[in-house]
Amino acid sequence: KWDGALMRPDSGAWEPFIVGGDSLFRPTDIEVGPDGALWILGWSRGYGAEWKDGKLTNEGRVYRVARKNASVVHAAGSLRALSKKSVAELVEQFASPLPVHRIDAQDELVRRGTGIVKELLAILESMSLAETQQIEMVQTWTLWTLGRIAIDQGKTDQVNLDQVFEQILAQENPSHDAKVFNRRLQAIRILAFRVREAKVPRSLPAGVIDALHDSESRIRFEAVQALIQTKQHQHVPKLLEVLTQEQDPAIYYIAWKTLQRLCTVEELRGFQADTRDAVRRGAL
Repeated sequence: KWDGALMRPDSGAWEPFIVGGDSLFRPTDIEVGPDGALWILGWSRGYGAEWKDGKLTNEGRVYRVARKNASVVHAAGSLRALSKKSVAELVEQFASPLPVHRIDAQDELVRRGTGIVKELLAILESMSLAETQQIEMVQTWTLWTLGRIAIDQGKTDQVNLDQVFEQILAQENPSHDAKVFNRRLQAIRILAFRVREAKVPRSLPAGVIDALHDSESRIRFEAVQALIQTKQHQHVPKLLEVLTQEQDPAIYYIAWKTLQRLCTVEELRGFQADTRDAVRRGAL
């Protein structure tokens, strides 16, 4: 569960999820399969292949971990060529349990470019009332599809995508709706991504800077992350304000790490003369 901007075990203490026992359980990779189970790759006693007299002397493992009496999961999407699928069909493919299906669908939508922006926004709006189990994942992938379109233009012929994400970020959420919160969280990440990936340097939108003082701790955390990802040195004064006001330890931690990334040693030494205790501590 979330404890401010930090995720902790729901029970309060870490607990083993899988214990190898006598089996050679040394996991390296984990993924959700199309059957809804966890598939885990593991290595043997030595990392990598081991040979003796031209023969392989070790072997890895593949483990499948499934919940008892789990319902059958059906992978979304047909086998038709991506280029022949409609926008709605490609968005539906975002519900697939396989990342490669979601990535392929997103790449195809991004390839189609600005002409499908309005349709994607309409589909995104229709998700506001949906209550399916996978809606948050589909919503996230749809938002990021829009975020990858027209990065350098900022706007298409009809829609300013930067403004769209700023409006999403500014949306109030008094009822703490999970879908609204997820849209806001993704919007701030996408705005930082668009600034970072743009060919022409530009400043973070004002809404991202305002989010440094958002009521939601995870939004504030992402706003600080946006500064460190885009290397926005001009916003250091705002970052110092965060250090003086922030009570969440995870956000304070990432704030002083961001200060370290954005400032020179000489600047940090200068902050040691600041009248604010928290600023001197963060700089130190």
